[in-house]
Amino acid sequence: MRSYAEAFSRTHRASEDLLNEFAIAERRLGREEGRAARTRALGVDPVFDPARAVYFASSATPPMAQASRRALAVVAAYNEGLLALAEGRGLSELRGEAAKLGSELLALGSVVGGGPVLAGLPAILPVLSAVADRAQQAASRAAFREAFLEGFQTVDQILSELRAGVPTMFLVLTTPGVDRLRRARLDGADLPDRAAIMSRHEAYRTALSDWVVLLEETRGAIRAVKTAIETASSVQGTTSLANAADMAARTARLRDLSSAIRAAVMRARGEI
Repeated sequence: MRSYAEAFSRTHRASEDLLNEFAIAERRLGREEGRAARTRALGVDPVFDPARAVYFASSATPPMAQASRRALAVVAAYNEGLLALAEGRGLSELRGEAAKLGSELLALGSVVGGGPVLAGLPAILPVLSAVADRAQQAASRAAFREAFLEGFQTVDQILSELRAGVPTMFLVLTTPGVDRLRRARLDGADLPDRAAIMSRHEAYRTALSDWVVLLEETRGAIRAVKTAIETASSVQGTTSLANAADMAARTARLRDLSSAIRAAVMRARGEI
């Protein structure tokens, strides 16, 4: 469990690199939507739409990127609860981890509204929220364990929703470059940075492809942790060598994928 928790921390950091890029692209598209026609005559946009303020605010994160970040924070909080359970921490600490999970769920609920990246989350969040509430009220480690194991399916669905949103992320990240290539083709114009645009396009494809595989590996790793905890309760506190070997292999792949994602994002930025 400690090995997985460390690997997920690397996963989280690599995901943040990718989501930073996504947030920049989402903000740019959000600012441009509908403005071209309004600014053509005056050179400025005479309309202020409060609903789109998040795209122009100096310190706000656009909604799709924010929802993805919060979703990963929920998974991280759930992982911490499992780690606390695996390490045999006291009931007060277990309750603290459950409270942290509940807090992350509230934050996620405030940014998820049926958007295209995490469209399926509103229906499943109450399930995990109830798990967190029950875990906070647990009178024993066994009750906490049961509550967190019940939450596995919802955490798995959160990771599945993140995976399902990747095609939208790809469109948001690559639309500006594709539009420039399309306009140049229609106008018969040459683009001096055509090669750079195409390289960036493929770097985003690579980064998101690695992220899809990483999300699937994360789902498998959490499933292995769940199995280990269930097995530990019925085999006198031991886990099988096969399960331990599977976890070691998964955590190694998570580390490799995290490094690959960060490298692909750097290529997209033109840093390597």
